[in-house]
Amino acid sequence: MKNLVRYLCMAASAFVLASQAHAEDAFSEEPFEFEAYNGETIDTFRGRLQVLENRNDPDSRTIEIGYVRFPAVDHASGPPIIYLAGGPGGAGTSAATGRRFHLFMAMREFGDVIAFDQRGTGLSQRLPECGSTGVHLPYDELMTHDRVSSAFSEAMSVCAARWQSQGIDITSYNTQQSATDIVELLDHLNEEKAALWGISYGTHLGFELVRQLGDDRISRIVFTGVEGPNHTVKLPARTDAYFERVEQAIAQHPDLDGVPDLTDLIHTANMQLDTDLPEVELQHPETGETVNLVFSSVELRMMATQAIADPDSIPRLVQVYSLAAQGEYERIGSFIIGFLRTQTEVEISGMPEFTDLASGITADRLALVNEQAETSLFADYLNFPMPHILNSVPSVDLGDDFRADVSSGVPTLLLSGTLDGRTYPESQLEAMEGFSDLSVVTVVNGGHNLFMATPEISETIADFMRGDFHGDRTITIPVEQAFED
Repeated sequence: MKNLVRYLCMAASAFVLASQAHAEDAFSEEPFEFEAYNGETIDTFRGRLQVLENRNDPDSRTIEIGYVRFPAVDHASGPPIIYLAGGPGGAGTSAATGRRFHLFMAMREFGDVIAFDQRGTGLSQRLPECGSTGVHLPYDELMTHDRVSSAFSEAMSVCAARWQSQGIDITSYNTQQSATDIVELLDHLNEEKAALWGISYGTHLGFELVRQLGDDRISRIVFTGVEGPNHTVKLPARTDAYFERVEQAIAQHPDLDGVPDLTDLIHTANMQLDTDLPEVELQHPETGETVNLVFSSVELRMMATQAIADPDSIPRLVQVYSLAAQGEYERIGSFIIGFLRTQTEVEISGMPEFTDLASGITADRLALVNEQAETSLFADYLNFPMPHILNSVPSVDLGDDFRADVSSGVPTLLLSGTLDGRTYPESQLEAMEGFSDLSVVTVVNGGHNLFMATPEISETIADFMRGDFHGDRTITIPVEQAFED
């Protein structure tokens, strides 16, 4: 009852009455043939839900939320399982189409599985493109930390103003509103309970769902790559600790015996790049034009942190940093020009940036991040453009109450990889401290994208969903398999 009151208090009575008047038109489902990446097809239902873009504004426009519902197998009787995609910016339907398709199919043993597309993604209504912001990062200009941060902050302001002029409420693309979209969907489906199944940012969304739904409306939770309410920006010191674990794993890999100390290699290459500030002439891989590219360690650090989610990227990382340490700058430039400098104008997608900006960071944690970034191998680039765009758009931040710890007594399974390069094991356990019925599966040599890493993981999930597994367990992926591209 407390959570129901909290939900109702989010809306003014005027638009509650309006939404009731249009209830018949707000929700629909139709049969849909879903095709996976491998050509397999299955009969499903494609649904749409009309919701208020901003539930705090009685004059808000409505937007459409889309999803695909995979019906449970005949004997299943459990509540629906809501898949919460990562990102932010990932779509549940995209995840179901890809390598996780067979896991989606297996989960139907326990209830309908809903591939939910968060607002601004997939089948849901998206923001218009803002591809030409007028904010440039010229190839021949040195990219410093401050220069990149100011460019993305300016681009955020430009795009926010453009979308607002089109009648779009940019303050509404956040975790809180997305969670309430799911609550409304469950109500339209006449479902009293749901199971939550999330990865990465999807777990961040899951924490807010735990707040809004409460224990009474959640049957079970399966999380991997947990991102807590105040963990949008990761601690740089934990990135350094991650590389120490990577070095230990490398030492066990027979084909990587000759790899130098990775931490020393990265530090040496960063220092050399920032001393030499190389300028190279390159042919743009997309346009074919000849460009003069000036770069430093900033781009290499940013590129590296975007590529370390799973250990299979480590051999390529070693290769790139070895080239940098050897002064092979033309080859390094060819990697960089396809990353940050793909185009000279900064592009803002909208939903991912506004969602992270709204989730924000507490002042104490930001101070700690800034302190650690001064000496960390990768500074504060792991979650770029956060915290770099903080304060770029007023009135978006959800506040420290949103970032507070979450507690739950719902049976919860946490799958945590020791070589997860985005959401670190110690951070995941920290975020889950308030979950009193927690089972932890440690996946040795596992990365961020764990669900399909080994059949043992899907078997463990099935055991947990059946109620046959409770406690802690260790699954080990052979190091050679973990580093295999």
